[in-house]
Amino acid sequence: MKSAVACGKFSGFKFNAGEECFSHLQYADDTLIIETNGWGNIRIIKENLMLFEVISGLKVNFHKSLLVGINIEHDWIKEVAVILNCKVGSTPFKYLDLPIGANPGRNSTWQPVVEIVRARLASWKHKKLSIGVPVIIINSVLSAILVYFLSFFKAPTGTLCKLESLFKHFLWGGSEDERKINWEKWEKMCRPIEEGGLGIKKLKAFNDALLGKWIWKTNTEKESLWYRALVNRYEACEGIIRREDNNSLIWWRDIKMLNAGIGEGVNSFSVKEAYKKIISGSMAPDEPFLAKVWKKSIPIKVSYFVWKALQNRVATKENLYSTCGLISRWLGIYVVFQNEGLPHLLHFEGLMGVGRSIVSRLNNMDRNDVEHFEGEK
Repeated sequence: MKSAVACGKFSGFKFNAGEECFSHLQYADDTLIIETNGWGNIRIIKENLMLFEVISGLKVNFHKSLLVGINIEHDWIKEVAVILNCKVGSTPFKYLDLPIGANPGRNSTWQPVVEIVRARLASWKHKKLSIGVPVIIINSVLSAILVYFLSFFKAPTGTLCKLESLFKHFLWGGSEDERKINWEKWEKMCRPIEEGGLGIKKLKAFNDALLGKWIWKTNTEKESLWYRALVNRYEACEGIIRREDNNSLIWWRDIKMLNAGIGEGVNSFSVKEAYKKIISGSMAPDEPFLAKVWKKSIPIKVSYFVWKALQNRVATKENLYSTCGLISRWLGIYVVFQNEGLPHLLHFEGLMGVGRSIVSRLNNMDRNDVEHFEGEK
């Protein structure tokens, strides 16, 4: 393909302000060919693919290939697709699992990511998890699924709130349809462990830290293909790409709008250090004594319980009452005995009187009971 471009037989894509021609991108077995419409280009593409099959002994799966036209007549695209024996596609389409041509500022673009996270967390929902394990699962889901997408695009606020909501429900044992008590503020749980938190990543700050690496790369990877594409698109003055304009890509505008100083003026870049820099000063005062409960020699369920106990966030009678009002209603005793629990006691001799006593007690819980309970506090 490079030879075809060099001898003028294939016309790749050129930006208006640039001189370099971009003809193809290739990663592993995924290839993206970029060209201006013309039958000569189509012939070269067909010849190159056939030549590849002869030399390598492999077959190109044209049925999985897409032909996507941008500002090109649809009838011409359909005619070319018949010749290349491939499907007609449209934007957005996926390349390396990223939605090419989609607007990353829309929540709908991120909906597939949200569904993947929801399904992954739901697969653990009905399993018996030890106390503290949900924290590990949340961090693993974040690393396995979200890092890739958050490294390329700035997620909208609505999507970040939705993802954090899923994490909260999973952490406290609830769901989107069934709410459970949130014993601690999310802000505090997102603090680093050494500052008294649980080390859960704050998604907006983590997103900015990941995107900050692109700022660093603009200073260190000036020979890379993606950097040359930016220079051809936006021009550069003394090695610095000029700022975005009204017609610039959403991706580039998001990168340039990052917090000042992220990824700039450093010889090496660490997402971890960038994240710490972003969250520093934006969270509550440190409580380093809470970090002492996390020891490798102590089971995580013990450390997590102690972490909650030191902050008086354990489900004691006093905490349940102050958080939920009448403790009996939160425990579900009232619902059970009023709806179906009492008739079931008919099958157990000697328990019917106990059941009637409990129902009577719950129905007649008056101010004296509340005052008595508050007196215990």
